[in-house]
Amino acid sequence: TVSVLYWPARMSAAGRIIKRKVQPNKGEHVPRFFHNTWAYRVGQLTTGNMKSMREASLDTAGTTPVHSDLQPHLMHTFRGDKHPSLCIAVPKASVHDKNLPDCPKVSFMCGHTDPQIFHWFKQLGTIPPRSIISGRADVLTGDLIEDVWERGFVRHPTIHEMARKLWETDETKTEEEKQTIRRREKEADQERMVRLSGGDWRKKHSARERNPTQDEDDESPIYVMKPEAFTVLRVTPEVMLYGDYGSNMLRVWEKQFQPMDPLARIQARFCRVVNTSRSKLVASLNINYNLKLTNVFIYSIDRYALWGMGTQELFDETGGSRGEQWSEYRFEYGNDMEVVTEAELEFWIKGLMRLGTPDAGGRNNARIDDADPNDMDFKSNS
Repeated sequence: TVSVLYWPARMSAAGRIIKRKVQPNKGEHVPRFFHNTWAYRVGQLTTGNMKSMREASLDTAGTTPVHSDLQPHLMHTFRGDKHPSLCIAVPKASVHDKNLPDCPKVSFMCGHTDPQIFHWFKQLGTIPPRSIISGRADVLTGDLIEDVWERGFVRHPTIHEMARKLWETDETKTEEEKQTIRRREKEADQERMVRLSGGDWRKKHSARERNPTQDEDDESPIYVMKPEAFTVLRVTPEVMLYGDYGSNMLRVWEKQFQPMDPLARIQARFCRVVNTSRSKLVASLNINYNLKLTNVFIYSIDRYALWGMGTQELFDETGGSRGEQWSEYRFEYGNDMEVVTEAELEFWIKGLMRLGTPDAGGRNNARIDDADPNDMDFKSNS
């Protein structure tokens, strides 16, 4: 089924009409708010410099009183806590680390960091839905930082990218490590020159003696990730807002973060899968949901439905086309149906992209876990 609750249309900056199909006062923005905090690995952190705020005036140019950029985050449940907490890691050499002692108040925004989906929203004259969290940031020390680092950030992909850059720019290397690396490189070069200067041609041209290519170096980078090079913050939320695609800010009054949606971690990958073949996606959604879409893209996936933006042509009284209307759609998997595993979602997506309604039970009404993706029963809604 598709949500069909219409709300007053909003004219975007690009001149296209965008109409909501989700009723905000029914609380649907609350689970979507928490879904954003779990689904994305990086967010926009904003901190303030109190000294610059006091000295800066409206008519003078000087140091920017606030600093904002993308930083890695994760939701972590500390030992003994019942609810997860928002933790953010920033390099100790960053501006944020210098701003925090004087102003512990921070703002953090989670939203789409996928450049393609962000570009599609930008073409509509708007921005993707986002979650904004404002509150106090406490610097973790001792057992708390070891807990969140060993069970969380050590597997964070963005942290590894930052650690590699810090290592390659010598920001996290000690003088002893620099000297050791230079000595080992010199010894390796000398050993290579000795081997290449020998009379045995087999040693000269052996594959194991050649220098690695740039691609091989990129495939297996060598770096050391040091937890002491990062400052880990634990944000206590004071104000939480959900911003929809129409720039409407909706307050979230819950005091604790909700558990993770089972599909939050794989949302980005499956969004790319369904948006790759847009023509098939449009045709399949029109068949299965009795729509007349001409264009659509999916930007969010949770355990209950797919969220997307779609358009259909509008016709005037004379039958002529008078533009397009963009709406937000919620494509449910089925009546009271939940998809909670990657295998189930992949099974459902395969059926959707093959222009049919995927029957999760298969021909023999078996379990989804035991179903064969190549033996699917497609049922027409006609």
